Amino acid sequence: MKLFQFTVNMCALWCMLFIFSPQAHADIWRIMPGQANDIAIGANGQIWAIGNAPTGGGFNIVKWNGTTWEAIGGGGVRIAVDPKGMPWVINNGGQVWQWNGTTWVARTAAGAATDIGIGANGQVWIVTLSSTPGGFRLQSLINNSWTNIDGAGNRISVGPNGQPWIVNSSGQIYERINGRWDEKTGSATDISVGANGVVWVIGRNAVGGSFGVHRWDGNSNWNTVDGGGTQIAVDHFGRPIITNHLKEIYRREYTPTTLSATPRVIAMNMDYYAAGRISAICVNPSNPNHVIVSGETGGLFETTNARSTTRSWTHLRDFDEFSVTDILILPLSDGGSEVYVTCSDSYKNPATPTPLIYMRSASGGRSWTRVGFSASTNIAKEIRSAYRLVKSKTDNTIYAAGKFGIFQKPEGSAIWSRLGMPPGSGVTALEAMSDGTLIVGVESGLSSGVYYSPDNGTHWHPAVCPSPLPSFRNSITQRFALKADASGQIVMLSKYTGSGVQLFGSVDYGRSWTAFRNQWGTGWVASRIPGGGAGGFESILPVFNTSRNRLEIYVSNAENIFYGYSSGTTAQAALTNALNNATFPWQPGVTYSGGVGFNAGHEDTRQLIFLEGTPRKMGITSDGGISFQNITSDNPETFPWVLENSNTGLNALQAYNVTGSGRELYFGTQDNSYGYNSNGDGRVWSAGGGKEGYVLNRQGVGYDNPWTLYGLQANFGKMTGNFIDVNDCSPAGSPGRWNAPTGPGRGIPIWFGAGIYIQDDGPAPGGGSSWKITYDNGCTWSNMPNSTFPRGAGEKAFFSSTANSPFNMIVTLNNSGTTVIGRFANPLNTDPANTWQYPSMSGLTGGIAVVGRDFLTNPVLAVNPNDPQHMIACESSTGKLKIIRAGSSTWTEVSTFTAAYEDRGRYSLKSTTGNVGIWSIDFSPYDPQIVLLGTVARGLFISRDGGNNWTRLNFEGLFQPTDFHWKSPQEVIVSTNARGLFRISF
Repeated sequence: MKLFQFTVNMCALWCMLFIFSPQAHADIWRIMPGQANDIAIGANGQIWAIGNAPTGGGFNIVKWNGTTWEAIGGGGVRIAVDPKGMPWVINNGGQVWQWNGTTWVARTAAGAATDIGIGANGQVWIVTLSSTPGGFRLQSLINNSWTNIDGAGNRISVGPNGQPWIVNSSGQIYERINGRWDEKTGSATDISVGANGVVWVIGRNAVGGSFGVHRWDGNSNWNTVDGGGTQIAVDHFGRPIITNHLKEIYRREYTPTTLSATPRVIAMNMDYYAAGRISAICVNPSNPNHVIVSGETGGLFETTNARSTTRSWTHLRDFDEFSVTDILILPLSDGGSEVYVTCSDSYKNPATPTPLIYMRSASGGRSWTRVGFSASTNIAKEIRSAYRLVKSKTDNTIYAAGKFGIFQKPEGSAIWSRLGMPPGSGVTALEAMSDGTLIVGVESGLSSGVYYSPDNGTHWHPAVCPSPLPSFRNSITQRFALKADASGQIVMLSKYTGSGVQLFGSVDYGRSWTAFRNQWGTGWVASRIPGGGAGGFESILPVFNTSRNRLEIYVSNAENIFYGYSSGTTAQAALTNALNNATFPWQPGVTYSGGVGFNAGHEDTRQLIFLEGTPRKMGITSDGGISFQNITSDNPETFPWVLENSNTGLNALQAYNVTGSGRELYFGTQDNSYGYNSNGDGRVWSAGGGKEGYVLNRQGVGYDNPWTLYGLQANFGKMTGNFIDVNDCSPAGSPGRWNAPTGPGRGIPIWFGAGIYIQDDGPAPGGGSSWKITYDNGCTWSNMPNSTFPRGAGEKAFFSSTANSPFNMIVTLNNSGTTVIGRFANPLNTDPANTWQYPSMSGLTGGIAVVGRDFLTNPVLAVNPNDPQHMIACESSTGKLKIIRAGSSTWTEVSTFTAAYEDRGRYSLKSTTGNVGIWSIDFSPYDPQIVLLGTVARGLFISRDGGNNWTRLNFEGLFQPTDFHWKSPQEVIVSTNARGLFRISF
């Protein structure tokens, strides 16, 4: 509908038509009281107008108090508002006046002015009455003096970076960029830039007695909205207020969004170059084509054609456990299989003391049933983590190892019983040998080291091992540092020394161990391994090649695969020869820095697996996914490694962020470069820059030109290379690089559009920190005035990039267990009086929860985009959801969410290891009454009333949501940790 009137009665007819318009769920214009000739909005949201009552100097000047207009003295014809909310006006004599809160102060330029604009950083510009081709000359207030600037225009508005947009006498639109004028498409009669950089214009296309209203999309187009006006102002949320030819005032507001009660969910099977981090893998011993893997934080994927060159994977979405540490496939006599899975964390809150960490499937992973330990066994929740599943090589007895020791389930029995172990021992490595011997690796402590049991775990003996005994770290990725060959004839382990590792072998079923020798002499120390580090071996794979009577040994560390072989008629004989060989012929293997395939995925190898058959095939898991290769020679460097693509159905990506526009989608992961999809449909993806673009800070529509993506490697606190492509930082830095302020910052840079970022510069020794600001996309930095944020040295300040605007910057700090929320009013204002505010808030103990366990340091905090004093957060000490609204100083628990999540006590808001269950919160940008919340164990929840009441959206397989991108009021893309992306259509 068009926003104009022929008569007063036409308004009523227009309103009725709008109600029944097909656009009923789009944003709408709502009339405000009064009349105005011009209108302006400051960076703090304060609205002023030139009214329609004649007075000396022009027309009356009024201020909006939230419900009505308040008049102050004076008169004018054009108006602008500074970041403090104070108006500047031009009267009908061309004089410039500034209101200081009590009186008007003359700021008249040399010559009369016709229009005025003020940026969110306080920079003032005017259009003079000095004629020049294209309109009138421009001036800027620099060092309290009006300075002529090249260019000409009739109308002016100033962006948050202090640079103007103008409309000239021909209606052409220009933006000033780096000292030059950049012409945009389209034409206009009036223009306004919001404090967040969003640009709107009044066009030249007639709409009744007014002209059309258009919004800049940040690329090269103006998006037309309904309605018409003559003058326009844009608020700090990027929403316009207009006046029309009848002097009526209209404000564009949210319309409540109607969402379906039964939304449709689609898992996006992306055509992407990498599959994501794989933490556990198991091959069916009776069928090398049957392989099951797990993403880093759960999410099982299964293939039944693993040996094929065109593998396909099925996401077992009915499996809802997390932090999978090991998988065991047990073949059945009827050709089927059972699948057992261990987990190291649990958000379940069982009614019995039995740790529910084991699952089984009698149908190859399709239907899961809990098979926990005996109910009579009480295991404290802090030691319920399990690390290893092993099947006996003499029968179908299953053993499970963890911090609790070892449990055993005999063949044909459903009862798990605890085996005796050295006192206080936690087991992180376990192997079963062909003679029935069990071998365990005990994590560090009084009883750390290697033990063996010759009688199925009844009695345990320390192995004869070089001193000191190896200790086994409590690590998911290194639980296979103890590994037997497929037949169980020999076993190998790696020893952690603190500065490196050494490899050992045993030919007597783990009773005694001998260290490997190599070309470097006495041992294999990590610092002496090319490309290696102190992290040790991630995986050991001994394979006895019966066709060539030799033992082939593959080991991997974070960077390389090493390979060697030793001849012998049996595995034991070949290993004995290897241990006695003073110069065992290790090959350098494939390096991730230069090897084919691995460079695209990500280094940090995990596990090596062997698939029987012809040709012989091997696979390796890593933080980048899975790579398979055919064993074609004795040198792994010539193996044709092929990285598994996620378009096979294996979407185990650790996607921590998803963003985009209507035509584009981006997602960022922890262990792969970010993905880019130009069509916005999520089908065909290309890889972005860097290797860890898991925090993406998007240049949205209406900001810079061209539309640009910014990526961040948050553990270094600075931008990664190739992510910034609109400024070459010359001569301060190399092209495309972000220059850190003065060393890595302590969090994610807060972006305000137009090249402006604010970055915490890290703690100063002894406490305190400085904040830096850049106006040129991170090339040059300066101190923010009065921005010291008190805290202890070494602590981090967390802040939300979506919770901030040029008038309101919110920072959360976990300071010795106490949460402080700092609000910096008008952060782009350079006024020395602008300081941090600490609102007095109570009821949020222990700080705001932090997402993720690795590098990600985003707080679980959401701010209403329409009301920055309305916030929702996850409390770190309890895991509970808390809310605070405008006018309140107390955080209160959202009891409706607690009840919905806990489901009569079946689930806990904190896991057994202390991790919180809430991972993400987001207000809909189309309707702030709609809030989505993502949890680890229970998937998505939705509130339709701004966070007061919550209901669960039960979508199969959608767990651990990390971020949300609203493509429209009814469509949202959800990123998850290790389960890919999902599309929800309401």
